[in-house]
Amino acid sequence: MAPRGVLLFEIFPSFHTFELGFGADGRRSPLGAPFQRDVLGSETLPTIREPEEALREMLDDPEVGFQLGMTRASLRGHEARFPIRIAWGALDRLTVGATVPIIRRRVEGGITFAPSDANVGPNPYFE
Repeated sequence: MAPRGVLLFEIFPSFHTFELGFGADGRRSPLGAPFQRDVLGSETLPTIREPEEALREMLDDPEVGFQLGMTRASLRGHEARFPIRIAWGALDRLTVGATVPIIRRRVEGGITFAPSDANVGPNPYFE
């Protein structure tokens, strides 16, 4: 509460970092968990399904499949809040004010591709 005739200006910054979220089952899990795959194949990447089917037809073997290895993802979220409050003491027991919330959120991360157990992938000559 601001005294009569006084203009009050306040900023209360807060910073939060998080790496966990809630999964479909309601349990806490890493944010990158939905992007981690032990086997990266045509079930996950539909763009390789057509070449995989063509190879199966050429070899006449329905068991042949493309595997690009596994992926591991790491995500971290950041949130910065800067609520700005302006208040003016109109009377001894009346303060008129407003709060403007300024919130900045971002997520950063990376995906690691491990070609172990892969049978297709980029040509090592060009890496």
